Amino acid sequence: DFLTFHFCNSCDSCKSAILLFILDSSESVGLHNFALEKQFIIHVINKITKFGNKNERGSRVGIVQYSHEGTQELVSMDDPTITTLSELKSAVKNMRWIAGGTYTGEALDFARKAFGDALLSRKVAIVLTDGRSDTRDTKPLSSLCNIPNIKVRLLTVYGLSIWCIMGIFHYCISDEYTSRIPDYSQLLEESFFNNHLLKLSCDVSPTEFKGPADIVFMLDGSLTVGPNNFKNSRDFVANMASRLLSSNAAGLRRVSVMQYSDSRSRVEVPFTSNMNDAVTKLNEVSFLGGSSDLPAALNFLNRAVQKEWRANVLRKVVTFTDGRSAFATGNLPRAAKVLQDEGIEVFALTVGDTFDETGICQLVSGKESGFDYKFVESHVHQVVQYSDLTKWSVMQKLARQLSKASISGLGLI
Repeated sequence: DFLTFHFCNSCDSCKSAILLFILDSSESVGLHNFALEKQFIIHVINKITKFGNKNERGSRVGIVQYSHEGTQELVSMDDPTITTLSELKSAVKNMRWIAGGTYTGEALDFARKAFGDALLSRKVAIVLTDGRSDTRDTKPLSSLCNIPNIKVRLLTVYGLSIWCIMGIFHYCISDEYTSRIPDYSQLLEESFFNNHLLKLSCDVSPTEFKGPADIVFMLDGSLTVGPNNFKNSRDFVANMASRLLSSNAAGLRRVSVMQYSDSRSRVEVPFTSNMNDAVTKLNEVSFLGGSSDLPAALNFLNRAVQKEWRANVLRKVVTFTDGRSAFATGNLPRAAKVLQDEGIEVFALTVGDTFDETGICQLVSGKESGFDYKFVESHVHQVVQYSDLTKWSVMQKLARQLSKASISGLGLI
């Protein structure tokens, strides 16, 4: 039970970091909501940590609770009286509601002094507040922004004053690193952790790609998917487009979206490097229906975008599929091999466990049989159910797959 641990599960990897919670303990929050805030912090500690060797320098957790002037209270793993994870959680539970004013600027400055000189290079500060702030607070809201390598994230509750929040935005927080919730009870919901906290605590920079990339998403518009699941798929692609095209001023990454069914496959979003353009067009996409025909879809893709691919860039296709074709008009591995010969890397995104394994392997490998299953695994993204497509961790994992995988011998590394 030694206090040495790493960020785990949240970002599919374990990394040492400083995780700092800045906790609003003012009167406007209320005793009940303050208790929920503390439960939330303990829940996060339980979710993202693992035990390690006591001599290892792992991640550090700190909690600063604040209210009016001079009332900041610090709970830190660097406290010599806190030597175990149980003691850390007990210290959080024992924090008392201050119930005074709200000096957010002063609290941020206090946190800067407490953690600004920490040795670990990766620092994440999560500011949990209802957005109210006392006008008598003279400290600036930019204090944390001056700490090297820090990522400031904001959690706030809808319906309350947001001038303080906008002040923090102005200095160092974009809307991408903000989560707003309607009430404090949602902090303890599993869906909140999956959909919001991972976004707040993970590095979501899309700069993992080693060069320019053209990426095509192929949506399955067949009746086996159905309109509701199709909408989940479409919304997922919109979120992926936002993730891939944000911070893309140089236009290094482009995204296109197709929908396939039987003979009615169509390009829904032509190649674009503009995030708003991609999302706007995706919101207008309607469900096709009909039967699925994977070989025909791949052949259509090759014809439709053959002249649109840029030269000397990574070319990737993400196909929503269960590996089956209800009415196949061609040979699947042959159609996939044609794409590979054009330097196009094919990925499969499949939902559930009823997919056709052979069909999936043929799609991503371009082979009839004799599959390299290590290669196949790196090119298949499986989720349990369509509702999982809303999870930030699912998007993060696919983005990582797209940026790291490559076809051996095609010069795409």
